[in-house]
Amino acid sequence: MPPPNLEALMDPTSQTAPKNALGLKNTQAFKAEVSARSAPGGAKNIDQTGWTYLCGPAAFLFCVARSKPKLYSAYMDGLLKNGVGSIGNLKITVSEAFKKRQKPAVMADADWYGLGPLREQTGGTAAAAGALVGSRGMQDATFPEQMMDWFRSAGWQSVTGRYKTTANASFQTLVGAQQHHLAGDDVVLLVEGAVVDEQRKDRPCFAEGANHWVVSAGQFTISTVWPSRSWSTALTATSSVYDPYRVCGHQRRGRSPTVGEIMLDVYTWGDIAPSSPYGRQPIERFLSGFYGFVAARPPS
Repeated sequence: MPPPNLEALMDPTSQTAPKNALGLKNTQAFKAEVSARSAPGGAKNIDQTGWTYLCGPAAFLFCVARSKPKLYSAYMDGLLKNGVGSIGNLKITVSEAFKKRQKPAVMADADWYGLGPLREQTGGTAAAAGALVGSRGMQDATFPEQMMDWFRSAGWQSVTGRYKTTANASFQTLVGAQQHHLAGDDVVLLVEGAVVDEQRKDRPCFAEGANHWVVSAGQFTISTVWPSRSWSTALTATSSVYDPYRVCGHQRRGRSPTVGEIMLDVYTWGDIAPSSPYGRQPIERFLSGFYGFVAARPPS
């Protein structure tokens, strides 16, 4: 008879923790995180905080969890049990190299394994479009072409995109994004992060350029009546605190001739909130950091 494994006897989790392909010690916590994200209204809990370059995968997986929570749950279950998860024809494998990466302490296991391998495995299109491999070993950016590939492979329909990665998109493109939103499509917006994050003090000040993905997730109203009385009052009351035309120290007035205001709720950084801390912002300010969108209709 072999001698007892004293180390296992002393560790109560070693006998109860089920085997899994990710090597997690606490699979119950992982399952609870997945359950929370697939519950009604729970998709916003998907959060890439701690690994900025995962905003593209986070935006995509938010759409999956929000529109088709069962597909999201099956994808995550496959990753846990077999190290391979599928959403339609999109098949993602957790590589041995990824398992050895250091997970950010602030990031949930479900988000780390749900987002990271997706970014790592499918960086080919981004690389072809000119993205550089960052020091962290994954593509630094998710290009619109890659976002569209994900939606198509996952089974989303009528996938379309209107974008510019090196120049601001037009007012007509913004209206197009709104129309897709109102039609019930998933709409992912490519923006300069500062346009939606500047006033959130726990977020870094982004550099200028197309560097962040968000998802329209609630109100999406465009008004060309300017200025509204309520907006003028808000500016007067807060002018010493908030300049709607200043983004991370850069003046943005005058980049667009479009006059009006936008009220837009977006999913970003594990939450859904207005794109402006005061609920609305000048259209020309938003356009100064807007580069386009990808839209797709969830499968029936």
